[in-house]
Amino acid sequence: MFKSYHLHNGSSVGENSTFCKMIKSERLHLRKINSNDLDILLKWENDKINHQFSDSPTYYTKEHMQAFVESTQDLFVNNQLRLMIDFEKNIVGCIDLFEFDPFHLRAGVGILIDRQFRKKGFAKESILLLEKYAFNSMGINQLHCKISSSNRGSVLLFESCGFLKSGHLKSWIKRKNSFEDVLIYQKLNSKQQPFKGF
Repeated sequence: MFKSYHLHNGSSVGENSTFCKMIKSERLHLRKINSNDLDILLKWENDKINHQFSDSPTYYTKEHMQAFVESTQDLFVNNQLRLMIDFEKNIVGCIDLFEFDPFHLRAGVGILIDRQFRKKGFAKESILLLEKYAFNSMGINQLHCKISSSNRGSVLLFESCGFLKSGHLKSWIKRKNSFEDVLIYQKLNSKQQPFKGF
């Protein structure tokens, strides 16, 4: 479920940042990261339990994470965008668009909900909220994700959001003493529109 982040520092492109300032539902707010998020991002990134959901687990220093937080959060520069998920005054998790392809209009989705806030519907609501923006405002044609075959919770989550299994990669992820399969899920934009720009 928690896609590896591929942290990039990215050069600045000025004020024409390629994403809206906020995406909101009645109870959740998806926003761009800021310096106040440094500690919790570092905690999530270096949590060994979270690493089991990543295809390339990496430990990050505080300096590395600081550079990421301060970098240009530009989808076209980095092909990735991380948004924090806020509920009331709590940061409950984060959600990523990654491997963004502006020509083929597709992007991957990765999400993490902090353990203390799980099983409250935040993951599904965040995915559907980001999907609505990606499909309706960005004109993205499809979203996709890769899920380790043992991660039944994520399989059920993405299926509940309307993602369909489209592939099965054999022995894709190296574990301690074995390899694990990975499942590919996709969701197509049923109302694909011309790309509107940012």
